[in-house]
Amino acid sequence: MSYLDDLVKDYYKRVGIARDDSARDKESTMARQAIMVALCDLSSMTEIGKKFSKDHTTVLYAKKKHDRNMRNLDYIDLFDTAQAVITDVVGKVEDGVFTNKNKAKDFIFALVRENNYLRSELQREFV
Repeated sequence: MSYLDDLVKDYYKRVGIARDDSARDKESTMARQAIMVALCDLSSMTEIGKKFSKDHTTVLYAKKKHDRNMRNLDYIDLFDTAQAVITDVVGKVEDGVFTNKNKAKDFIFALVRENNYLRSELQREFV
């Protein structure tokens, strides 16, 4: 199980919503979109989509809808929880990075993604 699986599992446990990747009700959809968007800083849209038995375009749609969703207090709570879970679990991966080669590989990938994200943010600041 990768650390992305841990993130998703911990997230659904914290928000108190049963994970059903095929559910289309508002609560399940918002919860799924919040964690998908939060995970985009750590992994590719294709990999995130696979974790939810979805296509990468579903993740892209969640990203596009994110700004509009941030007007909804329920979504804001879900997204904040997703970010908190990511912070907690990535810290666990960092602590155990040398005890498991797969986690080390995943963690390095996450660092590369974060580096790319920060570079794009810097570029936007100076443009």
